[in-house]
This record gives sequence, C-alpha cells and structure tokens, in this order.
Amino acid sequence: MENTYEWKIANNVQQVHLMLLESDKKNALNGVIPQRNIKSTAYFVENDMVEILENKEGKISAMYTLSLKPLFDTEVYKEETPDIKAAYLCRLCVSPENEHDEYFTGIRSIKRAIERAKSYNCNRLRCEINPDLVKVKQMFLLLDFKLYMDPSEQPGEKGLKKAFMQKEI
Repeated sequence: MENTYEWKIANNVQQVHLMLLESDKKNALNGVIPQRNIKSTAYFVENDMVEILENKEGKISAMYTLSLKPLFDTEVYKEETPDIKAAYLCRLCVSPENEHDEYFTGIRSIKRAIERAKSYNCNRLRCEINPDLVKVKQMFLLLDFKLYMDPSEQPGEKGLKKAFMQKEI
C-alpha cells in the first residue's frame, strides 16, 4: 500500500495557523479557546520549527512545533545540569478531519518529534500541555513522559491549565 502521508517542514503560515485554530476550536474545554498570535506562528514557520504530516492533496493531517530554546516556563525542571540538552515541543495538533485516528496520529507525531529532537543531539524532550485534554495527556504518558508539575499548582492564564512533561531520550 502506498504511503500517502509525508513529514515535511512547514512553509505556509496561513495554512499552519488555520489548522491550529481549527484544532483549538474542536478541543476547547468549557468554551475556553487559547488566544493564538499569527506572528508567533509566522516566527515558528519562518524558523523551520513546525513540522507537518501532509497528505498527497497537500492537507495537513497533524503538526507540531519543536524548538531548541524554551517556548514556555522551564523552572519546573529542577534538575538542570550542563549535560542536559532539551528540545521543546508545543502546538501538537491533529486535524479535526482525522477524528477516526487522532490518537494514533497524535502518538505518531510525538514519536516523530522525539526522532527530530534526537537528531539535534538532545537528551530530553519537554512539553507543556493542557491536562484537561485527557487523551493528549494519556498519549504522552504512554510514551513514558513524566509529569513535572501538578496543574493545580499552576492554573495558567485566562483559566487555561498547564502541565509540564518531560521524557529522557
């Protein structure tokens, strides 16, 4: 069977931002949708930080942002030593059109981010998630990520909760 999906570095800011907004809308809890800034999306895309899983028609099936610089507060990772080189994962999302296999595609995306982080010689992959998105939290736990902060200790901005997770790679 022919593989109809391909991982590639994103180059279309509008397409990436629209996918992010659609995913946020689908996964909103209690009507709380994160505020997204297209300038941030542009920065991530222009700096080759966004990788997309694209089908042969050019539609994004999944995407994530990976950075070698922290994209969120890292004070929760107390064991910082000079030998730790971390990559930071955020904005993981699966197209709402892929509802039938979003869990599989989400895990596939996290595994891809781990591969990419390893290619940069990183030995940790860190992420910030909304712990109320139970499926997302389960995916990371299934892949041996450790929870670093109880979300009740950090309520987040505008009612959004945050949980910080890390995996040794």
